[in-house]
Amino acid sequence: MNINVDQVPQSLRTHPEFLRILHGMQRDLGVPGFVDSVCIHEAAHVLLISQLCDPSTEITFIPSYITHDGGDKFSGYTASVKLPTDVRAKASLDVQTQFQLAAQIYAAGGVATRKLSGGFGPGDEEDRNLFTAFCQRLGITDSEVYWQQACAQLEEYVSRPAVQTAIRNLAASIKPSSLW
Repeated sequence: MNINVDQVPQSLRTHPEFLRILHGMQRDLGVPGFVDSVCIHEAAHVLLISQLCDPSTEITFIPSYITHDGGDKFSGYTASVKLPTDVRAKASLDVQTQFQLAAQIYAAGGVATRKLSGGFGPGDEEDRNLFTAFCQRLGITDSEVYWQQACAQLEEYVSRPAVQTAIRNLAASIKPSSLW
């Protein structure tokens, strides 16, 4: 398993907090089935993103990495998907539909992981926090209502055999490129 630490200065790679995060990630990534769960989580995000975004949008999968956030702060990520900063939604979608899909994008990884691998989705809490921050930037104060609605809609959506197959196929395509 390879965890990218290029964003952490060499001089800080012996810092106790960095080592705590690194060892925790190594432990987690070594647990049987964990990498598969991570790939399912990220694949679900990608599937929903593809429904919201213009087809030309490039979605990049980023395998495990650690960042230095300043001072004694470091963050570890088992994986993530990255979108360009100028993401455009499909022109055919109205604003309300765009927001509902955005809520589902944030929630998709955790729901899919729970349904398809039987575990609590790795990264689910972070996705929820990111969604709350997204809502706050838009002036929306009741993000919990939207989160719960998105999860309920996704429970039904992810139960569809065709959707499960699509997520599993995307997850399988992510895994070989992940350098795990």
